[in-house]
Amino acid sequence: MNSYHDGDVYPVDVGNPNSPSPPPTGAMAKILYHLSNPALYLSDNLYHSQYDPNSLQYMLEFFRNVAQTIPASNAINPSTNHKALQQFMEGEWDEEITVRTSATSVPQTFTINCSNKMTMGGRYIEGTHQGVGAGLRIEAKSVVAFDNAGSRFQVTTWNNISTAMVFLQGGWLDSAKTINLTGETTNPVDGKMIKVRHLITIVSKDEYLIEHFETLADLPEAKRVQYRCRRTKST
Repeated sequence: MNSYHDGDVYPVDVGNPNSPSPPPTGAMAKILYHLSNPALYLSDNLYHSQYDPNSLQYMLEFFRNVAQTIPASNAINPSTNHKALQQFMEGEWDEEITVRTSATSVPQTFTINCSNKMTMGGRYIEGTHQGVGAGLRIEAKSVVAFDNAGSRFQVTTWNNISTAMVFLQGGWLDSAKTINLTGETTNPVDGKMIKVRHLITIVSKDEYLIEHFETLADLPEAKRVQYRCRRTKST
């Protein structure tokens, strides 16, 4: 019972409970302190570090070492869907926005700038939207993603004319050649949640369309906003 295999983290003598080993001191006491933490998972591989186990640098190196042992998988690597997002959405765009506040209102149309960049090794399209429309200075951010593990597209948006974020997710509609996304957001009028749906249609390599639908209370779904993005022509 006093022997142990190579690679064990620390040998514990359980051969004679009446004669326990003397309590360790110094560096060994620090190691035992960390080993006693029930939230810390230890493999059967001995991990060496040049840092003090009580330091933040030690913990950072520890988790970095663990992360490097995780094998690459389809869940974490960019896929053909990410390449398609990059091909059809990355770049500089003239974003024509048409807003209709109600079914009887006159739509307002204005154009702002949109800059989409693929980030984090080809995983996310991050968009920055800026301009003036309807007498307001508009700033907005967006992230478009494809979740490999869940096999679904995801979109998050937020802007300076609201304090709420919108999160939507959904799949590809092959019959309509569009991405259909659903989610919820807060109605700024009464603070209640409303259903939201986005349709993203790739018109061509130089144009895509986003249609924003809302369902208020018991009313039928209505199209409120349209975003038509055309690739900015170089001058």
